[in-house]
Amino acid sequence: MSDDSFEADEFFQGGGSSPAPSARSNTAKRSDTRAERDSHSSEYADNSDNFDNQSYDDSDVTEIHGTASNIERAGSPIDNRERAPIRYYFYPTWRSQLFPLMGFGVLCILAVVGSRYLTWTIIAGELLSFGSTTYYLHLPLLALLPGFFLGKILIYIYDSKYIIDERGVEAQVGLVSLNLRQPRLRYEDIRGVEPNQTILERILGIGSVLIGSAMTQDVEIVMEGVANPRAIQLLLQGERDKRLSLLGSGGRGGEGARQALGITGD
Repeated sequence: MSDDSFEADEFFQGGGSSPAPSARSNTAKRSDTRAERDSHSSEYADNSDNFDNQSYDDSDVTEIHGTASNIERAGSPIDNRERAPIRYYFYPTWRSQLFPLMGFGVLCILAVVGSRYLTWTIIAGELLSFGSTTYYLHLPLLALLPGFFLGKILIYIYDSKYIIDERGVEAQVGLVSLNLRQPRLRYEDIRGVEPNQTILERILGIGSVLIGSAMTQDVEIVMEGVANPRAIQLLLQGERDKRLSLLGSGGRGGEGARQALGITGD
């Protein structure tokens, strides 16, 4: 049977009436809407893939200590990703260990005074001999207390490192304790960035930065004891907005991504 006969049979079986013009118009509109939505989704995915697939040698990345002045001078990691990739790194500052440092100083004084009056706390023994000359070792046990305290301070400061680059924020926790954890959040997955400071921390210019995830609806990364938490908050919020703008190509895709992540304003 020919195609013409088949179409004729369908026409007569339908009572000899063709689809109404309004029905054809509605069908065409739905098709156009579906095609436009698929086009935006494809464009959003392509932009994300192109952004994430940009690769470069780590040796080309400039690591910059994330002070407020360095951030202001070097600018945005996203803006610099093509010509001169940069990466900000942060450690807990010494100011975050103010009270432990004061305790270390007090223990040093007590160790010196105590060793003078409590001579039994000093271990003395022969170290080595050269001919008729003998060298002795005197080990004050009380000196171990401030040494232990200083070790805890150093571990706290250098055990965690925080990195902000053109893709997101990463925490490296356990660098010294050998129990390494590396949680990472991409900018489009960041729901909120909030500084957390006590009155004393605000005076000292230090604090913590709480970074929430849009996926788990919970705080995913805590940048503890860092300097200038407000500057870090502004940096992360600015990078997140730029990332969403790039994903949406400045159109409705970016706004749709913001709504999907529950982001309103800053």
